[in-house]
Amino acid sequence: MNRQRGFTLLEMLLGMTLIAIVSLSAWYLLAGMSRSQQMMLSKGGKLKAINRVFNILSDDFSHAVMRTRAKAGATDLQLQTGDVSLVRLLRKEPRSAGVQLEQVEWYLQNNTLYRRSWLLAPGVQVINQRQLAGVSVFHLRFYQQGLWQPQLLSGDTLPQAVEITLAVNGLGEVQRLTLMGEQ
Repeated sequence: MNRQRGFTLLEMLLGMTLIAIVSLSAWYLLAGMSRSQQMMLSKGGKLKAINRVFNILSDDFSHAVMRTRAKAGATDLQLQTGDVSLVRLLRKEPRSAGVQLEQVEWYLQNNTLYRRSWLLAPGVQVINQRQLAGVSVFHLRFYQQGLWQPQLLSGDTLPQAVEITLAVNGLGEVQRLTLMGEQ
């Protein structure tokens, strides 16, 4: 009895089906990786911009100072919320020769976060810079007397730290903690 060697038609169909399934799975995997890469590239620019803003905010808060004033009730660190969320602080200008003070305001207006600054000297120009668009929330909490507070407890001392929260369109809420100056 001479038996032929080789594959039957059923074995060939089964092999072709398995190859098709493996190929289709690989194609779906590669397509998913491509979509993920495109999404990361599109959000990468936004993440860089957010990181840059947090770095500037951290720099401002870490160089914050309080002055002693003659006027009762006046403070160098102010927080205002409402239609325009705003924080105002006084900081040492580290890039200038000597000790120079700079007034800095961060505020949210029309879903855009702005930074306004000026040196405390006569005739100095105010610099107003658009920092980040697509921001719906700009919120701060302060670490004072061992607790996180939604408002400043005292206007005569700086808190130990600040929690900065930004709600950015397409990314959700992003938070950063930073230490305050003159500890």
